[in-house]
Amino acid sequence: MKVFKLSILFAFLVFSTTALTQELKADDVLAKHLDSIGTKEKRAEIKNRITIGTAQFDVLRSPTYTKGKLSSGKVVFLSEAGKIFLGTKYESLDYPFDEIVYDGKDLNVAYINPGNRSVLGNFVISHRYLFSEGLFGGSLSTAWSLLDLHSHEAKIKSGGKKKINGQPTYVLNYLIKGGSPLSVKLYFNAETFQHVRTEYEQVFTAPMVKIPGESAGQVQTLHQLTEDFSDYKKVNGLTLPHSYRINLLIDGKQTNEFEWKFQFSQFLINEDIDLNSFES
Repeated sequence: MKVFKLSILFAFLVFSTTALTQELKADDVLAKHLDSIGTKEKRAEIKNRITIGTAQFDVLRSPTYTKGKLSSGKVVFLSEAGKIFLGTKYESLDYPFDEIVYDGKDLNVAYINPGNRSVLGNFVISHRYLFSEGLFGGSLSTAWSLLDLHSHEAKIKSGGKKKINGQPTYVLNYLIKGGSPLSVKLYFNAETFQHVRTEYEQVFTAPMVKIPGESAGQVQTLHQLTEDFSDYKKVNGLTLPHSYRINLLIDGKQTNEFEWKFQFSQFLINEDIDLNSFES
């Protein structure tokens, strides 16, 4: 009897270890992520969301911008169905605000002064599908692509595992229908399945030159936008991130790196929203 019990125990331990180390399929990660936000019924109740908080902009590396110059202010992130509005206001004459509006069809980014958009504005206007795909803002937004992946006709594929800030995560490669010059990777905490990061990356190869001696001065350029989400808390039956960080790296002949940090303290759900908010 003792041998029998020990055999069962050993078999159970082997099974448990195998189950814990088994890789999850992309669809399993997706399903667990959606459950981490809230129940299917609760998610379906949400028609719109307004998040309000503080904003901070910082120049991390740049030969042309003033490094380490902090700009503080306020942020409003508004979403309804597939529409998104991101508005910030800073205490800075050089960078007074950002206003990014996606009305479900067109993306508009305001000029912060005549003829010039912010570096964030320039990036997103060049990569509109961050908004048309519902990727920007992650689960902060009602437009979050993973809430209705089928409507975007996108595909997700497992990218294995990777540690983010010391925590293991599952990685999903997000494949836009028809292709995209950006590679998109989504990261989910391996225990909670909360969405912790999105990475967008595009590499521009060095241009071809006709004169061999000129090739030494040609370098490839990397554009990388990273969104980080943390400080998840319950809000009206949903678990949503309260901290949101955007990092933009442009690395080529020169290196420019910028960071935006948002800390949300107020969440308003299913409010009457003026539809003009999604117009510019």
